Amino acid sequence: TGEINPIGGVHEKLKAAIQCGYNEIILSEENRKDVEYSIYGDDERIKIHFVKTFNQVIDIVFKD
Repeated sequence: TGEINPIGGVHEKLKAAIQCGYNEIILSEENRKDVEYSIYGDDERIKIHFVKTFNQVIDIVFKD
């Protein structure tokens, strides 16, 4: 159906993404609450995209 499912361990994944130098990540809209509870949710070094469908992922990945 193209729906994006939430993941676990968001705090740890955000920390790892920042440590590895990623500046953008894509998460399920359902993970928004997890990001709000993480100290990394407001980190300016990383932009977080929240999506509900795979088409939204495609739009982000292949943006101009």
